[in-house]
Amino acid sequence: MSDNDEQQEESRKKKKKSRGNRKLQRFKAKLKKQGLNTETITLMINTYNDQPYQPDVENIEDLINQDINVQDLVQLNQQEVQDVLEDAVTMVTKRKREVRPTGVTTSVSQISMVQPLEKRLRSTTARFLDVVQPKDKSDKSTSAVKPNYLKTSDHIFKKMLSTALEGTEDIIRLLDTPEKLKYTREYAQLVNDLFYLRLKQDFWKDYYKILVATGVWSMKLSKQFIKENKLDQIQFVTQKNVEKYRQTTMEQLKQAEINLNQHKQIKFGQSIDLQKLSTIIPAFVRKGQHKLSADFEYKKLLLQFDTNDYHLVQTFYDLKPSEDQIISAKRIWQATMDKQQAEQNVAILKKRLYIKRLPASYNVLDHSIDNIEKMVQNLALHQDESATILSRRQKMIGQFKYDLILLEISTNEQIARNHTNIIGCEKKKIIESAGVQVPLPKPLVTLLDAISSRVFFRGSSGGYRRKAGGWNNHRSNTLKKFSHIRLSSPIIEVAPYPSLNFIEYLANGPPFIPICQSHFSNSSVDIRITKQYDTLVNSFKNSFHDNCVSGSDQRANDFFASIKDLLLISHTTPLPSKLLARAQYEQQMIKTIRYTRNKHNIIIQRSDKSKVFHLASANSYHDKSLMYMEKTHAYQEIESGINPIKDHFDRIVALLKPLLNNKAINLNIWKQYMYPNIQKIELPHLYFIPKPHKVGTPLRPIISMIRSPAIGVSHFLDQCLRPIFDQATRKTTFINDIHFVRRLEFYCSLGLLTPTTNFITYDVTDLYTMIPRHGALIALEEFLNKRARNGRINGMTISTLMKLAETVLDTNLFSYR
Repeated sequence: MSDNDEQQEESRKKKKKSRGNRKLQRFKAKLKKQGLNTETITLMINTYNDQPYQPDVENIEDLINQDINVQDLVQLNQQEVQDVLEDAVTMVTKRKREVRPTGVTTSVSQISMVQPLEKRLRSTTARFLDVVQPKDKSDKSTSAVKPNYLKTSDHIFKKMLSTALEGTEDIIRLLDTPEKLKYTREYAQLVNDLFYLRLKQDFWKDYYKILVATGVWSMKLSKQFIKENKLDQIQFVTQKNVEKYRQTTMEQLKQAEINLNQHKQIKFGQSIDLQKLSTIIPAFVRKGQHKLSADFEYKKLLLQFDTNDYHLVQTFYDLKPSEDQIISAKRIWQATMDKQQAEQNVAILKKRLYIKRLPASYNVLDHSIDNIEKMVQNLALHQDESATILSRRQKMIGQFKYDLILLEISTNEQIARNHTNIIGCEKKKIIESAGVQVPLPKPLVTLLDAISSRVFFRGSSGGYRRKAGGWNNHRSNTLKKFSHIRLSSPIIEVAPYPSLNFIEYLANGPPFIPICQSHFSNSSVDIRITKQYDTLVNSFKNSFHDNCVSGSDQRANDFFASIKDLLLISHTTPLPSKLLARAQYEQQMIKTIRYTRNKHNIIIQRSDKSKVFHLASANSYHDKSLMYMEKTHAYQEIESGINPIKDHFDRIVALLKPLLNNKAINLNIWKQYMYPNIQKIELPHLYFIPKPHKVGTPLRPIISMIRSPAIGVSHFLDQCLRPIFDQATRKTTFINDIHFVRRLEFYCSLGLLTPTTNFITYDVTDLYTMIPRHGALIALEEFLNKRARNGRINGMTISTLMKLAETVLDTNLFSYR
């Protein structure tokens, strides 16, 4: 080797860094991950370093038996401590490689030389049932629905016992010590095991009887035959295994009875009513096993369905059909199954649309379509702009999901129709195989009946159709996750973006009424009942009056008395637990929404077209409203600071009094409530409804005049003039969609609808605010002159109507904050 090579080799050796004992570092990191503190880790590492490289059995046992201060462990239970010690043994007894002279590398594990450590077992029913549980097929689906009273907490067990039966308060009151509670829980679990084994014994007894009676075990069917006729999903247990399961279950049942009797013989030092307990616990357990009983009953029905299906197929082949007839029958059966599956899919998808939920697989659409979620993080975008973009994106994805569901429904419906056509074509082939014989030969009719019998049987037994995954997999063992189709989700144009629960609750929309919120009111029950009673009674009395029904006769009084009784019952009866939990959740959500709205100065308003909630900042509303007023120049600010409400009241009273005294107003239309009340009037106020369907979300101004002094006069003019206006514009006005379709059909019947006909729509921007006052009055006067009879409308002069209209327009003042 040259000098240069030696220098390069020396430099490479110098550059090599020492990273320490990586094996020990990994061991230390694992101990930290287990939750051990520094002192315990140091103790275990020192113990680890003191061990020889190839420890023997005694060294391993010494390591395990070393004293470790359990108080130093950070919230570890005994099981976790045992796991940590086992990890330590695993690290100490790391495998080593032994290279034999032949060049073959073998692995020698020191763990294989010692007895494996046994983890501490939790207390389960194994201490009561000494017989090993057999792994028969009936246990696979029943384990999820079989109760286990030893794994539930004491609080839950007491709650289950109190809600399951009536009259258990005395027993629960006596379970005041851990010993009594433990005895009762073990007693309940033993009875639970006993009843479960009886259910299983009855199941295998019926299983044996059904298969012997139907002769399924005696049928010699090949696997190919079973597969071709779609019987491969049916897997009957062999006669030998059924007898084995019955024998094993019988032995388990005997052992369970012995364990229960032994438990009853335990001398309990403290007082407890064993006789009453032996009456309540079996009833409690039997009620808790209702799902388990239903599970076994379903299996019996499914077994009967399977055996009948076998016999229908065998009946068809006993008729000696031809090869073509067999092929047609198989196609018919397959098409029938596929058609049923498509119809089932349609029903499921329509149900999902109704409850507005989708499978979790649709969640991939939320993040895989675009990169807008990253783009909105750009600093050039304002926070409110980012929130607006995210909200619009969410609405578009929701609409896309909705369209996909509709497409899937239509596709399944088309599949079902095509399978119906296939069934018809195959039946036609079988009929045509007989030639032109009329009537059809009796053997062919019998053959068609045999084919149709299986089709009808599978259709009429749709509730017991086998689902994918095995003979007893009729119930899903895991809950499926869903995602919402949030077409009614709120439109959000404000930051910070609210939480998912916030959005889900607002997605219920403005018509949603939170349930039972009056139960959380600070008012007394009497005040709440009186308030709701008065509201309902006044509403009914007004309806009675409008329909010329007396609201003070005996029937009405009895009806109102029954309403009060119902209100008293509803307010004094405690809510059920589930309903109370939902009401409390909704109350908390309402408080959260109010807190968020006040904290971030957010306005929650109903949108203009979509009728969903719209969230935006109060500052954006203020800026847009000022821009709107500046653009239209239709508003003028009153700078005097004096409220004009009293002047409006005096002007309207001065106008109405002489008209009413002279009977210049039609008293058949005029109502007393139309006269202004000085105690209730207030200045109208302006608010805006957002239009998120338009670019920039413009605002639509609304003036609330519900308590304005001129609101009564306005209602009077509406009732007086609206029928005349509707009559005048009847030919050019569409009331609703149905009216439009009928008018279009009439237009088409006249031969006026041609391929060159154009439909034109237009929208007038700011229609209400841009109509000048003077022009509106001139147009109204011309309209009245054309429709008047002898210069009068409904017995009133045109000048009187014009004075009333001028008063309404001149008092159109409002407050805006």
